[in-house]
Amino acid sequence: MKRLTVFFLTAVFCLVAAGCSSGASAPQGRTNAVSPSSAAEHSADAAGLTDGTQKAAASGAERPASDSRKVIQSAELTLQTVRYDELNDKLQSLVASFGGYIENSSVQGDVPGSNALRNASYTLRVPSGKLQSFLQSAGDLGNVVSKSISGQDVTQNYFDAETRVKSLRTEQDRLLSLMQAAEKMDDILKIEQRLTDVENEIEQLTGQLKQWDSLVSLSTVTIKIREVAELTAPPAKDFGGQIGSIFQSSLSALGVTLRYLVLGVAAALPFLAVLAVFGAAVLFLRRRLQKRKTRSVPPYDSGKSDSSNTK
Repeated sequence: MKRLTVFFLTAVFCLVAAGCSSGASAPQGRTNAVSPSSAAEHSADAAGLTDGTQKAAASGAERPASDSRKVIQSAELTLQTVRYDELNDKLQSLVASFGGYIENSSVQGDVPGSNALRNASYTLRVPSGKLQSFLQSAGDLGNVVSKSISGQDVTQNYFDAETRVKSLRTEQDRLLSLMQAAEKMDDILKIEQRLTDVENEIEQLTGQLKQWDSLVSLSTVTIKIREVAELTAPPAKDFGGQIGSIFQSSLSALGVTLRYLVLGVAAALPFLAVLAVFGAAVLFLRRRLQKRKTRSVPPYDSGKSDSSNTK
């Protein structure tokens, strides 16, 4: 009896084990047996990713923290100076000391032998973290006429583009694996076309991200330098100061007027010399003619006129 029971339990255990093994192996066989047509359908589904999926991925991105915001800073500074060459040399040394560089520059009025006042304009790139201290140091080089700072927050656009690039790279890996499994030429062509579009979009977005990184890390500073004869005095606050400022401005304007008057006289001297020579020649000829006329007129005979009257 015990032998029959053991035999019966052994048989039941073997049947149960066989059923479990067959149930586990059946799905695996169905999974491995992928037909070319199903691969083509899967590639079409991958190529036709909807915008809803992309938006869902973008919306699932975490919001950037306040310390990781992407802000593009730019500044403009206008300086007056009576020592133009010295200020330019100091400015170039200052930019180098802050780890920046001159992107482009232009100069007007710098003509050899000319007394014209000169103007210069510089476009600089300075590390964003040092922007405020750089503007302070640059303002100490001359008389500050105007100063402005502006910022553009591109944080949301930056992280949207970054999320989009991650999604596109995932799709790119999927398409590459699907291309290896595809057998129909039509499916291969569709996958290749979509893969090309994905790669182009990745290239554009990564280029935009690099540009934003450059603009965020290095601020753009425009500095204009104006050479002047006299520095513009800051506006006075009280009435007495205003009178003094106006008087000083009047003296400055008078000095500039006298300067240009002297320059005008100096420029007219050659013409005045020619006119003087011409006038002297005309006066000399006129006196000569008057002398000749005086000699040609006969003197008046008073005795002859008296005798004629007696008769």
